[in-house]
Amino acid sequence: MTPDPLRNSECGVDSRSGGSNPGGSDGFDLGILEELRELAGPDNPDPLREVLGLFLSDSPVRYRGLVEAWKSRDVKQMHACAHALKGSAANLGASRLMNLLADLDRDLKHGALDNATPLMALIEVEFREAMRFLEEYLRQHCEK
Repeated sequence: MTPDPLRNSECGVDSRSGGSNPGGSDGFDLGILEELRELAGPDNPDPLREVLGLFLSDSPVRYRGLVEAWKSRDVKQMHACAHALKGSAANLGASRLMNLLADLDRDLKHGALDNATPLMALIEVEFREAMRFLEEYLRQHCEK
């Protein structure tokens, strides 16, 4: 039976960062979010809100697709989902999530599932943290 990263009790701590920074911006390039904000103009009043909204609504669907593909060991679908999520994470400066997805993407390009279980556990932690951080960022910086 394939372990489910959504139920993995080891997913609670990200050992790569030496701990978490509740409410902080660890794992994010805030400059990218600021650059998006600076794109605002008369024809595009709030590009940051638009991009954040798209990520927050679309990425959970893609993440669930990644998990389902992993459970069924569908390497092709996993690769497609990981690649799409990687791009979305990069667009918003979620560097730790992007790097983990890039590792998974690279492994899957070669059909390798050997590292998928530990990577999926780390991706789950980082995905949840990215979602939490971006939801809070949207509330603090884009509410009118």
